[in-house]
This record gives sequence, C-alpha cells and structure tokens, in this order.
Amino acid sequence: IDKDGYVGNKDLFSTMKVMIGQDLSDSQIQNIVDKTIQDMDEDKDGKLSFSEFTKVRDIFFFIYLFI
Repeated sequence: IDKDGYVGNKDLFSTMKVMIGQDLSDSQIQNIVDKTIQDMDEDKDGKLSFSEFTKVRDIFFFIYLFI
C-alpha cells in the first residue's frame, strides 16, 4: 500500500480491514495482524517480504473459504 516493496503492519491491517472488517473489531484485526507478522516474518525485520506475504495470503485465502 505504501509501495516500499514490503507489507508492514499498517499495510496488512488495511488489507484485513477490507476483507473482514465487518465481522471483527479493529482491536481484533490488529491482534491478528500482530500475530501474523510475528509468526510469518522469517527474517524478523518487522515486515513481510513478497515471499513471506504470499505464504500469508495463501493461508488467509484458505481460511476465508471456510468463513
């Protein structure tokens, strides 16, 4: 979203808000975002690279199918 080549906390929050914002509070979404970055950020730089993000995207897409 900010075009820096990475998906940061704000970027992922904005995306998640669009996807599931009607079903969860901002606080709940932020908790998911924080946990996602913590778990999926392989190089621990606080943001997701394209390859890290594609793994997250695939997981969220799979979960979204069952919501």
